[in-house]
Amino acid sequence: MKEVNFILQGFLLFICVAVSFFCLHFFASIKSTEQAKPAPATVATISINYSPEALRGKTLFQQNCASCHALFKDLTGPGLAGVRQRWSSEYMLITWIRNWNLAVASGDPYAIKVKDWSAASMMTFSLSDEEIRAVLAYIDESTAQSQHNR
Repeated sequence: MKEVNFILQGFLLFICVAVSFFCLHFFASIKSTEQAKPAPATVATISINYSPEALRGKTLFQQNCASCHALFKDLTGPGLAGVRQRWSSEYMLITWIRNWNLAVASGDPYAIKVKDWSAASMMTFSLSDEEIRAVLAYIDESTAQSQHNR
C-alpha cells in the first residue's frame, strides 16, 4: 500500500510540475506576443484654424450636407472640395444649393450637367445666403488647408 501511495504522490507531483511548466510557457508566450504587436497607428490630426464664418459653416455642413457629401471624396453626392471653381457664378451655386431645380430651370450648363451626377436627387434647403456662404467658407478653408499640408 505504501508503494501505491508513493507512486500516486510521484504521479501527482509530476502532474503539478507539468501543469506549472505549461502555465509558465503559455503565459510567457502570451506576454511575448503582446510585446511583439506593433503599437496601434495613431491618426494624424490636422488642426485647422477656421474663421468664425467657416466654423459656423462646418456646423451647418455637418447638419445639412455630410449625409451625402464629403469634401475630398464622392459619396451619394460629389466631393465638394473646389466646388466654387466649378460653377460659373456664386449666384448659381447658391441657387443650386438652395433648390437645384431652379438652377436647372435657369438653363445653366453646369447645373444641367450635374443634375444627373447621381440617381439620388439633391434635397432642397431653406438656408439663407449667409448660411450657404458660411458652408462654402468651411469647404474653401478645409480645401486650402489640405492642399497646404500636402
